[in-house]
Amino acid sequence: MNIDPLAGFTLPPTGLSVDHTASVAATAVIGIWFLIIIARAIPGARAGDLIPLYILTGGLLLAPFIEPILDHLGMVWYANDNLWIFSHMLGRPMPLLVLFGWVAYWGGCTLLAYNGARAGRGRRWQWKVLWLCFAWDLFGETLAVTWLGIYVYYGAQPFDYWGVPLWFMWMNPGAAIVLALTLNHHRERIKGLGGALVVILSVPAVVLCFYAAACWPLFIALNTPGTNTIWIHLAGAVSALQAFLLIGVAMALTTPEESQTRLDVLTAHALATERPETCEIPR
Repeated sequence: MNIDPLAGFTLPPTGLSVDHTASVAATAVIGIWFLIIIARAIPGARAGDLIPLYILTGGLLLAPFIEPILDHLGMVWYANDNLWIFSHMLGRPMPLLVLFGWVAYWGGCTLLAYNGARAGRGRRWQWKVLWLCFAWDLFGETLAVTWLGIYVYYGAQPFDYWGVPLWFMWMNPGAAIVLALTLNHHRERIKGLGGALVVILSVPAVVLCFYAAACWPLFIALNTPGTNTIWIHLAGAVSALQAFLLIGVAMALTTPEESQTRLDVLTAHALATERPETCEIPR
């Protein structure tokens, strides 16, 4: 661990290097995934729902502006020789694959949650989205960190057993679900250019606010020189619990239980078809 001898702060591994072939391959794969996610949002836009495209557009703001803040507080460093470094915000090299990755992974998780909410799925579906995106993130980051060496977590990370601290895996899908449920809840109010700007700008705002609200204990612990490892793990546990609390509150305010969700969907269908008898919930 690299320590500043004067201030005692943990310094990033600025000499980290990545194999060029690995960086090219990772950028290509994530770039294809990026295009697939965008293509998945186009049918909805043609049907009149532009919110998914607004979400993905807002996702383009995450890599240059929000990722450097989270990397600084959460202690993440990308290799300086990654393919196509497009930004050095806060002195941190940001490769193109991060731009693709935010839209592809985080955008994909948000669309899963949003489309499920719009289809009338309840809280159980959203918890499934959380666990699916957790596993998705864990696999992708394990591949990028331990096998390809694209970036590294440094410092005394809690719950880090093979180079990928597990506390991070809750945060991105948690922010995605909170944003998706909020946008679906206010979907009818999102209209015109003003609505588009609100959604696009809410993406970086929600991600940063979610991390701040959930992870402030851990960010303080990680960035305070000399913090005991036990306290860092405790701060990591508290941060994870706060993330679950935020997700639960968002669900409670916007998403009914499964039985009520089914009733609402059936009622809407019955009113649309003028067949009230179809309101009965099938057993």
